[in-house]
Amino acid sequence: MVDLSLAPLQAVEASTGDHSALSQRLQAEGYLFVRGLIDRDNLGRVRSEIGRLLIRHGFAVDDPRLELKWSGRMPESDELTPSGPIGRMIGDLPSLTEVIHDRGLFRFLEVLFDGEVFSWVENADRVRIVFQDLTPAKTRGQHFDYVTPAHQDGYHFRVAFVTCWVALMDIDRTTGGLAICKRSHREGMHQHWYRGSHYLGIPQNADQAREMARMGAVPVAGEAVPDDSPKTWLRSDYRAGDVLIFHPHMIHCGLPNRSPQLRVSADFRYQRRGDPTVWQSGHRLFECHKFLDAARTCLEGMDIEQGVADRAWELMRRHGPSPEMDLPTQARQMVDRVA
Repeated sequence: MVDLSLAPLQAVEASTGDHSALSQRLQAEGYLFVRGLIDRDNLGRVRSEIGRLLIRHGFAVDDPRLELKWSGRMPESDELTPSGPIGRMIGDLPSLTEVIHDRGLFRFLEVLFDGEVFSWVENADRVRIVFQDLTPAKTRGQHFDYVTPAHQDGYHFRVAFVTCWVALMDIDRTTGGLAICKRSHREGMHQHWYRGSHYLGIPQNADQAREMARMGAVPVAGEAVPDDSPKTWLRSDYRAGDVLIFHPHMIHCGLPNRSPQLRVSADFRYQRRGDPTVWQSGHRLFECHKFLDAARTCLEGMDIEQGVADRAWELMRRHGPSPEMDLPTQARQMVDRVA
């Protein structure tokens, strides 16, 4: 990823009880950063249980001097994904459920929404474990695997909701964390690029877009094109329990983890109960991935160009499984729409 110009986030008080003030600030700035919003006891339990799982399976070592010290072992296959064995164990932790439904977080969101909170079912599968990036500095510009690329959550889900990024441990500049692009939520939906099943996100400038195109990638959705205008990215040193709440059009990305620790965070989705939602909000993430993987396999078995397959898959991702037709019929219908 390209180097980012970073500035600090501005925090709001967890005790803020004014719906209009919170709503206006979210619309103006695109984010609300709240220190210590999650109960520390709840947070400590889930962090300890995740840590024990990572130690038991050889990813971390029990070192009293450094929490979640990486052992050097990388995951095999899908071990840590939402559908993998360790990912499923993390998603099923009762302590994680307590954090997702933390009372302090819900009180804050109830004020923000001016109503009841709906927690997406897939939140259980939204813990992120980021390994140390050992990529040589000279090749980092071409590297996309160690961190989540720049993107907008509103591309994935076209309804009104907020993302709550939660620091499950202390995260400093070396460990990285999340960065958001200042006031980018005002720019509309940006182009999001895929190369086959490889999601590349939003190019951060015109040169990166050209590089993606040379790799065979195509934009599958979004109107705003990448440009070379200066951008300011926001992040802070996060403490366990801090929450960064942001607008669905806010461009954000993961920062590389340059530390010897494993970085553990979570990104949960919430919306006002009763508002329109998306099919994914009622399913575990591994259930969503099963459909999306099957759709990708079906499309790649057709005699069509890769770009057509990518755009047809994007339509299937938005619509979800069809109750009226089988998967091959749905795939052919989407191909006809984009060809």
